[in-house]
Amino acid sequence: MNIKYMGGLLIICANFSWAETVYELPDSDSDRVIINKCLVKNEQVKLRTLPEVTFGQCTDYTSIPNRLVVECPIDKIVESDYEELTKVKSELEIDVTNTLSVCLVKELRQLKDNSSSLDAVNAKKLYEQITQYSYIGIKDKDKDSSRWLSSLTFGYQQLTGYDEFKDSTGLDQSGFIADLNVNGRWRPDYFRFDTRAIVSAEAGMKLGQTPTTIDETKSQTTPSGFNDVSDSIDGYIKILYSPGGFLVSQNGDSVLSLGGVIGFNNRDEASKGNELTRYWGVGIDFNMYDKDATKEPNQLPRGNLSIYWMRPEEYAEIKDPNVFSIHAQYQLVEKIPFLVGIKANLGPDDKDDFAVTFTFRFTGQKIIDFFSG
Repeated sequence: MNIKYMGGLLIICANFSWAETVYELPDSDSDRVIINKCLVKNEQVKLRTLPEVTFGQCTDYTSIPNRLVVECPIDKIVESDYEELTKVKSELEIDVTNTLSVCLVKELRQLKDNSSSLDAVNAKKLYEQITQYSYIGIKDKDKDSSRWLSSLTFGYQQLTGYDEFKDSTGLDQSGFIADLNVNGRWRPDYFRFDTRAIVSAEAGMKLGQTPTTIDETKSQTTPSGFNDVSDSIDGYIKILYSPGGFLVSQNGDSVLSLGGVIGFNNRDEASKGNELTRYWGVGIDFNMYDKDATKEPNQLPRGNLSIYWMRPEEYAEIKDPNVFSIHAQYQLVEKIPFLVGIKANLGPDDKDDFAVTFTFRFTGQKIIDFFSG
């Protein structure tokens, strides 16, 4: 990555390789003072990608006048092949860039409020440019493709059964489940605490079983409650937003997000007129990852907990009820894509349903690679 400041403009180019990254410092003494202040301030900061390396080890701003050279010496620290070393080196340089950018944004934000003692014109230009590019992540041609990630989850679930009196018979029903979805992730420029803010969107289709009410007497009115389980198709769209800050862990592997979801549930068997039920809801999602989620590329969470307040058109023959939905799943072993999960829908008047799931999950690329040999 090459970042140049020329005539009040911050020019950002991406070229990740073994070559060093060079910052050409601005001509203004006041701007160099701010940059040098951030370099000294973060000299001993450990980089998230490789804690054995500090910010200061990767930066050199004394040997070449008016230039900052970024090059992380990791050859003796990481014993791996060329491809892996290149990847780690690139990620370290991104860490350095982001650390510097976050500091500059803070310093220049204060300067914008009171810039009488420094060059106000240059400071404002530098502030605007760095704010615009305060997260300097991967800017190469692969970024767009790495934002999107498809996955297929399939397996088995054990869920609540019901008798003809609409009483629960325990987790005595079982069936096949599958979930095909596409997830996209972006980093917003506004409404965030820091550069680790994340916006994601997901669209999916689920196949499985859902508690239902079947009117076997063909009466005009059906009392509320579940009395059977039906095959179902569930389609949904979910939007998640985390502004960063305290909602993201220090190393970026845990993210708490605010969420909204809309969808429909189509049951094979239900009382007349209730086969198709639309719903919407709001809540929170907590995702745990194996790697820093605030960096590209997109990745599947190892663990997930979602708690939502839902408003379906119909639930257990009750119109427009308030339902609390809790879903959790976790991949027990890092290298084995096997997940154990629980689902609970807590409706009014103790109209609840529960399920335990055992599933395997694969990315779309893994499936393509398998069938292509």
